[in-house]
Amino acid sequence: MSEQTIKNSYVKTQLTNALWDLLREKKFSDVTISEIVRKADVSRVSFYRNYKNKEDILRVRLDEITEKFKRETGVRYKDDNLQDYFITLFRHMERHKEICLTLYRSGMIELIKEQFDKSFLTEYKKIYGEFKASFYSGGIYNVFLLWLTRGCRESPEEMGKALSTILEKQ
Repeated sequence: MSEQTIKNSYVKTQLTNALWDLLREKKFSDVTISEIVRKADVSRVSFYRNYKNKEDILRVRLDEITEKFKRETGVRYKDDNLQDYFITLFRHMERHKEICLTLYRSGMIELIKEQFDKSFLTEYKKIYGEFKASFYSGGIYNVFLLWLTRGCRESPEEMGKALSTILEKQ
């Protein structure tokens, strides 16, 4: 790995951590790039070398989390037992609920919806058609959001059972 790659990785980590810290204190719209770079102790040039805007920091981090989940679990809606699929998904969401809650409180929860759509629609639009894949993605996201905003009271196993009952494969 080159020295520049290592430096870019460090800068990205610093910027990501700085933004998450700031989001624990205030809404996303109230956070400025100046605050992010100051907290990260990097230059504004370094910010723009790596990101177009502050939303990109969140998108890149969510992409990394999603890709790691897919790689490590190998879970697939179409191929797996429906209840097992949802248990695995909600265990993942439970592990990352602090990030999800931070996004919710800061007014950026739609980035999670983007992840659902990107993952689900990319993989299943050709199989189910655009309308059905969009319906599944939106429905699963809305159930997740309800679960999150109610304090994640149900276990992943309870969510798996509830969703598999609603969406029995046909």
